[in-house]
Amino acid sequence: MQTILHDIPAHLIKLTEQLRVRLRDGDFLKRHRVRPEDFTRQCQLTFPVVMLFVLQKTVKSIQRHLHEFLGELAAGRLFEPVSARAWTHARAKLKHTAFIELNQECLLPAFYGAERTEIQRWRGHRLLGMDSSALRLPSQEELGKEFGWMESYNRKGATGIRYPEARLSILYDVLNRCGLDARLESNRRGEVGLAMEQAAQLQPGDVVLNDQGYTGYLYLAAVRKHGGHFIARCSTRSFLAAQELFRLNRANQSRVVWLHALPQQKAQCQQLAHHEVG
Repeated sequence: MQTILHDIPAHLIKLTEQLRVRLRDGDFLKRHRVRPEDFTRQCQLTFPVVMLFVLQKTVKSIQRHLHEFLGELAAGRLFEPVSARAWTHARAKLKHTAFIELNQECLLPAFYGAERTEIQRWRGHRLLGMDSSALRLPSQEELGKEFGWMESYNRKGATGIRYPEARLSILYDVLNRCGLDARLESNRRGEVGLAMEQAAQLQPGDVVLNDQGYTGYLYLAAVRKHGGHFIARCSTRSFLAAQELFRLNRANQSRVVWLHALPQQKAQCQQLAHHEVG
């Protein structure tokens, strides 16, 4: 067997050190635990261990993965096995906000750092995609209260079956396969409202790709507010200029047009220029 050695990129070494420092920082722990008494006892499932275990990607059972993971941390020494039940209790002490902070303050700055020369761009722009999807969740009462219930229907009407459903919205760098911002919210939240909040992550010059559900004046104004540009699909019932192109139904047709919002929408778009989105 031949061993092939690769130099580890400098930005990955820097990122690893930043994550190591952040996970062992007492203030970071305090910000992202549920209760002040959480993660104060000396046990195997410490705050850094729980964070690292969540970040692991595996298709193995929790129990098997726990045993292997703790075995690697023990580095050949004897260790006390941890049950899946104990892991569930430890995970419940951790806020999801910890991963948001790591993504925004550690991962993204390292990923787009000045020393990265291999970042792909489209004509000098970051090419981003914004989209959302309804996500069916396990049928648990707590999840239903948090995210909302969805009734199941068939051709005869309501079936009497319901399930929790959330809305997952993500802003994604499509060329570099990197998620800039992801939200898991109640199914009562609209995709456009979430996207307008996520537009705060845009940088001047970014180009955002959108499906037809986003081609409304307010969302497009929010993208422009943060210096972004957009390429979006239009439905056959959208802007008059788009309707005319659909009516002609000819290939390779393009037009440059001015889009004029209705008075109420125009006022809201103008307000976006003076206030933060969200």
